[in-house]
Amino acid sequence: GFCSPVSLIVLQSCVIFIHKKMFGENIWKEPIVNNILSSLQRKNIIKYDKKIEFIHDRMLHGINILLAKDLNKPIISLYFHDFILEKPQNELNNKYLLAYHSYVAKLTKWDDENFQIGLEKYEKKNYFDAEIFFDRLIEENIKLDKSKILIISHTLYEVGKYRDAKTLLQKIDETELNQQENYRYHFLLGKTNNILLEKEEAIKEYDMALPFASNREEEILILHLKHLALLETTEKKDSAKAIFDGIADNLTQNERQMLPVCFLLRNCNQFYTGEKARQYFSLAKDISILKNSPIDEAYVYNNYGLELFRSGKKDEAF
Repeated sequence: GFCSPVSLIVLQSCVIFIHKKMFGENIWKEPIVNNILSSLQRKNIIKYDKKIEFIHDRMLHGINILLAKDLNKPIISLYFHDFILEKPQNELNNKYLLAYHSYVAKLTKWDDENFQIGLEKYEKKNYFDAEIFFDRLIEENIKLDKSKILIISHTLYEVGKYRDAKTLLQKIDETELNQQENYRYHFLLGKTNNILLEKEEAIKEYDMALPFASNREEEILILHLKHLALLETTEKKDSAKAIFDGIADNLTQNERQMLPVCFLLRNCNQFYTGEKARQYFSLAKDISILKNSPIDEAYVYNNYGLELFRSGKKDEAF
């Protein structure tokens, strides 16, 4: 119920609050607790200095007994929720705990509350945290609009739930999508199909995304992903090379500063060796440094090292 450690004072206050709500009587009044303790002390079952430990364990045990029954969980979460709101200064007052108990109790607009917190996590790229809140909507089969489906599907993709991401995406009515949404939809569905090894389907989705790209950078990114899928499709390497050459041989000055161009060029060793490969790798490295992307810079060095090793230049490779 608490989701994190709490002080004895808060635990005691919360248990008393819930018992009053559920049973109309506080069974943890101090005289009652003291009588129990005195009896146990007289029988040498518990020492006086264990009083706090006893109170904590007994109250927690009582709550756990109530929570063991599924039918009790919604009503207890309702009272947890009320307790948190009525005690604004206590250590439990945080939106994550409120969202959890709102969800369990199925309070009005619990789904909006959980989605908004998930969205905050999503926008910070904390996808695993976001998934916790989004999963609650999926588990309860909450009707989602297209924008929410795109966000949640992207989250599922980022946490490795590719099949779930695809299943959710397929609930979208494509006729309701605007240009940007169409791009995001087909782009994500293409990536999902690709990682599920459904290469032909991925290529189709990339082709469908391309007309909805809003700028050249988005176009190059889509074409780059398509060329990778073609490389992993039987007898399609020539088509992949045509995409590569079409971009790499005609780069504008502006395109020479785009990260998707780095993505493309760092795979030049699929088609080229020697000096031409070195030139492509060099430009890819420059772009990664310009964009302050050490991960992409590492990719470039790795692929160039493999190319040098393959060419027999082992010392340079290392």
